[in-house]
Amino acid sequence: MAMGRTSIMLLILTLCACLLPTAHPLVSEVKVLAVFKNSLQDPNNVLQSWDPTVPGLNNPCGWVGVQCNTQYKVQTVNLIYNKLSGQLVPELGLLSDLEYLLLYGNMITGTIPAELGNLKQLYQINLRQNKLSGKIPSSVANLPMLHSADFSDNGALCWEFQPAPPKFMGDYPLC
Repeated sequence: MAMGRTSIMLLILTLCACLLPTAHPLVSEVKVLAVFKNSLQDPNNVLQSWDPTVPGLNNPCGWVGVQCNTQYKVQTVNLIYNKLSGQLVPELGLLSDLEYLLLYGNMITGTIPAELGNLKQLYQINLRQNKLSGKIPSSVANLPMLHSADFSDNGALCWEFQPAPPKFMGDYPLC
């Protein structure tokens, strides 16, 4: 009889644990995008909607330049020609469902984080017409879904791998 009660209690505790609220997946994506926003200067206030503390804006799917998939995971970051300056952040590599990273025509400086190689769903990355420098990391060469990667018209970039056109664009030397 004691064994039966123990089994029932374990079953109830397991069911209760499964029903406890967990952190919504958007919480981590909001944090990633907040880190990215904080690394940028935004003279046109394009990113003013990127404020999760404002009621109704705690979901990045409604933010300017952000689109989500049907699971409410960030799928696109499209901030082209917005006069943004600052740097890319390694945390962008945590946006596991990101397919499009479109940041061309800004004034972003610094290096391209190797963590972008974690974006296994990435289909297109366009960082052309910025002021990036350093290595284009080899980690982006192995992205399984990548169709197009444009790094042209930047500062002093170099390839950490042998790029294969037309997938990889940018006339830079090997590092």
